Amino acid sequence: MNERITEKEVVTCAIVRDLVPLVADGVASEESEAAVLSHIAHCEECAALLHTSERPENPAAAPTPQNDQKIMAYIRRRAVFFLAFVTLLGAAAGVMMTATALQFQNFLIMPLVGALAYACFKGKGLLACPAVFAMTALHAAVSCMVTGYWSDFAGFLIYGVIYTVLVLVGHIIGALLTYAFRKD
Repeated sequence: MNERITEKEVVTCAIVRDLVPLVADGVASEESEAAVLSHIAHCEECAALLHTSERPENPAAAPTPQNDQKIMAYIRRRAVFFLAFVTLLGAAAGVMMTATALQFQNFLIMPLVGALAYACFKGKGLLACPAVFAMTALHAAVSCMVTGYWSDFAGFLIYGVIYTVLVLVGHIIGALLTYAFRKD
């Protein structure tokens, strides 16, 4: 469907008004642009519309690199906040599965927590290791307090050490993946 507009065919103002934004943005086809330029040669109203579309009426509203940088920084902060929340939620869910039928899921969850902690905080992501251990110790204390079996406390702390090692492994995996896929 490569139809060309000939000089005999009339391009109406309505058609030109539809094409002006495309021509002003530089994304119109050559034929459409030629038709608009041909039309504005004899139509002052459409020529004025094209000229106002080519430059912004309010220069402050035009996007600037500074605005783009602010927007990207905002998006990055939101993404880091979201990843940190998911990391904390994953660690809490993993600790809560201790001494249940699902406790072996932590062999998947805790390394993922470590990798997400690295993705969010880089070197400071190592703080996830003591945080997971502290969460496990807190969970152990509450569980032993509720049940009254304080002899289980040492077993819970062993789980805390295992979870801490798994988080550390995930952190190392995250660092290695970042290193492997870095842009040089």
